Amino acid sequence: MLVDQSPSTGSVSGSSWTNETAGQNFADVFTLSGPTYLTAYNQFTNSYSSYANSTPGGFQFKILADAGGKPGTLITDWDQTYDSFTPIGNGLAEEHFTFAPTVLLGAGTYWIGVSGNGFDAGQAGVGGDPGGDNRMAQFNGGTFVYFTSTYVGDQSYQLFGDPPGSVPEPVSLTLLGTIVAALGYRQWRTGRAG
Repeated sequence: MLVDQSPSTGSVSGSSWTNETAGQNFADVFTLSGPTYLTAYNQFTNSYSSYANSTPGGFQFKILADAGGKPGTLITDWDQTYDSFTPIGNGLAEEHFTFAPTVLLGAGTYWIGVSGNGFDAGQAGVGGDPGGDNRMAQFNGGTFVYFTSTYVGDQSYQLFGDPPGSVPEPVSLTLLGTIVAALGYRQWRTGRAG
């Protein structure tokens, strides 16, 4: 697991924050130490409107670059629905997403968020997480507005991916392709000579 800001890491408020793609929505910061495939995401919510709006493409993901400690350039976004919606007690539910697009990111700091397309996906906040800063980046549509105050808490989510460094660098893939091509050429030359 790359990030764990699940409800078990701190205290969760009794209600979720309005989280709609075209209106108020959020992102939170994460850091990678090397190239990493992001593979899955769990969002935690108190809003059961998310369950009623599980239509295909119902949620939008966005990943942004860091710009001096705040969200910067949009790297990628996509729409999808969750794989499962599981009540976990205390009025909370976990929405599990397996990423259809495979996102390869290098070492550095990034921002990630998920919101409802045309409905309130209800972002739960977790306060007191030792790995967080008790705030979220708040957006109006796709525009970063400001950081929430610390009483809001961090975005409650989990992010999964391959261990940093387990994905070959693009240079390594190019080198591998060159070696394979050279071996094929040698085999072709050997075949013609024999």
